[in-house]
Amino acid sequence: MGSSFLLFAGGVNSLILPIRGEAEGFTAASLGLLGTGWAVGYVAGCLRTPGLVARVGHIRAFGAMCAIAAIAVLISLVLITPWVWIPVRALSGFCFAGAAMIVESWLNERADARLRTH
Repeated sequence: MGSSFLLFAGGVNSLILPIRGEAEGFTAASLGLLGTGWAVGYVAGCLRTPGLVARVGHIRAFGAMCAIAAIAVLISLVLITPWVWIPVRALSGFCFAGAAMIVESWLNERADARLRTH
């Protein structure tokens, strides 16, 4: 359930943030950099999350990713400037990639080998 809520909220935030940025008068370039920030963070999350899980475990890593992602969304509500939103979107992308990888690796670890072949 936690993963479902996290991914749903992330999708809604990804839809609303550019609309809010346009309403606040952000330039097209800064709105484009929001997407770039997300992508850079997502790639970094894919690369760095396995080491984090190896150090602290699935549950702690997932909790940290969810908490940081929630904080990133809240920061974008308080500090309305593209120079804050771009790195916050990168942080958010990092956390969403990490959370997705953690859920998949945990399920893969828990699943019986014969169930994975079907």
